[in-house]
Amino acid sequence: MTDEQIKEGLAELRESGHLATKSPEEIFEHIRQKNLLPRSKRFELRAAEVSKKVRLVSLVQARTLAAIGEDDSLKQSVTEILAASDIADDRIDLLADRLINAVTQRRHSTHDGGNDGHRSPRTQ
Repeated sequence: MTDEQIKEGLAELRESGHLATKSPEEIFEHIRQKNLLPRSKRFELRAAEVSKKVRLVSLVQARTLAAIGEDDSLKQSVTEILAASDIADDRIDLLADRLINAVTQRRHSTHDGGNDGHRSPRTQ
């Protein structure tokens, strides 16, 4: 019986609230039967449990959209594309800003649960 097995067995009984109700013999038997999982397996199981509660795609999406909104080279590229089209010069900056804002606005609507007063095309 290893120290790790003893620690885990006692922690398990403590967490379940059964430590105080068990006799020393029952505690020993519980620890003896405790099968230790390798750390990598325990990490994998815990990560899977935690990830069920977190919407990873939302976190990545929010960070990506925030970066897009702060990217000056994006505005420059959009401005160049608009300048190459038949758009009046005095409207290029305004349209570039509106386009970037339209993309990054999604960050706010997804970050607060999508409750921005607009319906997505799929729900219309």
